[in-house]
Amino acid sequence: MQIPSFRLLSSSWPRPVQCDERQERWTSAPEWDAPRMPRLPSLTSRRLDGHPADLIDWCGFFGKDIAVVGANRVGEMKKFHVVFRIRVDQTGKLVFFDDDGCVIRRNGEIVHEDRETHALRRHELPVSAGDVLEIAQWQLYGDWLWGARVEPRVPSLAEDVALFEPFRADVERALRKPNGPVLKTYFAASHPVRAALSIHSVILNGYRPAAVQIYGDYQWDAARRRAVEALLPFAEIIPTPRMLETLQGIDARLAPVARSVWSAMKLCASLFHPPYEFCFVDDDAFVLDRMDDALELFRTHDLVHQTDWDHGEAYRRVWRVAKPLATGVVNTGVCFVRNRHDRKEQAARLVRNPPNGHPAWLWEQGFVAAEFADAKTAALPTNRYFYPMFDGLPGGLAGYDWAANPCGFATIHFGGMRTKPTENESRALVRDILSRKCA
Repeated sequence: MQIPSFRLLSSSWPRPVQCDERQERWTSAPEWDAPRMPRLPSLTSRRLDGHPADLIDWCGFFGKDIAVVGANRVGEMKKFHVVFRIRVDQTGKLVFFDDDGCVIRRNGEIVHEDRETHALRRHELPVSAGDVLEIAQWQLYGDWLWGARVEPRVPSLAEDVALFEPFRADVERALRKPNGPVLKTYFAASHPVRAALSIHSVILNGYRPAAVQIYGDYQWDAARRRAVEALLPFAEIIPTPRMLETLQGIDARLAPVARSVWSAMKLCASLFHPPYEFCFVDDDAFVLDRMDDALELFRTHDLVHQTDWDHGEAYRRVWRVAKPLATGVVNTGVCFVRNRHDRKEQAARLVRNPPNGHPAWLWEQGFVAAEFADAKTAALPTNRYFYPMFDGLPGGLAGYDWAANPCGFATIHFGGMRTKPTENESRALVRDILSRKCA
């Protein structure tokens, strides 16, 4: 997914300014609370300073619906200013250009002020992913342009920790008053910020788990471990040797199967390691709203799961199930599980059919579907527990309003997609998603 230089969030109607015409300087205060326009200009791509940038042409926007005779210039809006808001989705240096000057606020504080009139001029401002900037730009005559690009920089771990710090106390309070089962997750920590956002979003928006357990540390190098420990200090990292020891006690054949492929390790972490009543959420799922409906279903069902396509026939072939599976739509990316089975018998069924030769996800989800075929199960509604691979995503990753969540999604799971949210894209969503605090 290509990240734009900035996302235009809103713009005011043009408002008149006072200026010193002899010095060609804007003298009045910006109207930060000016009424907003219902329409926004389109961004155009243009090379500025030898690099591509996204550009707003205010003259073109204000004059585009005006028919004139001859070559008269329209849309100049002399002695007016606009106040517009943008969101920057990458950490680094915002290189921006204005004609005429502008005043910029971040979190209510002025971070750039240029009240002169001039041709297109270059400026710089350090920014972090997710920053919302308020920009007041004035116009005296001629072109009225504002454009920018971001020269990205990889944030340090300390900066990533600081991104989550405003939500730490809320997380700790939530975990002291749980209203649902333990949260389990399993990941390689190749995207620790995305994983941290996923787990934080469950706790602050979805429900308050009794604890948080993370599996998969055998895949982590020293840097990944430092990141997970720093970003998720409240979580329990389950050491892989401890988990394998538990598997050994159930069936000596389980551990080699678990080590054979990622899907087998995920399956063993969920079904064969305590606790056996839990919620499992993949690290590419974000929670935007309360999961009360799922928790209510879980009171009377042993498996409550996100809905997939119906893979029932494929699950039957892989696991040699004779009868049709009512659980053919099981997806384990977001699910609540109460495993009442005899785990020794369950392990024996698993090791008889190792994952060799089967698609990893199909083998894993098919086992869950087969094991819970006779249990009481419930599929979560697709319009709340959302799967972009099937249904798209309005506005795309950068364009969806994550803070307002206008579509009413409870979860958005990016499973099965060729491209998932990157670290920079996840950083840009932290404040919008976690500030909701629905739970």
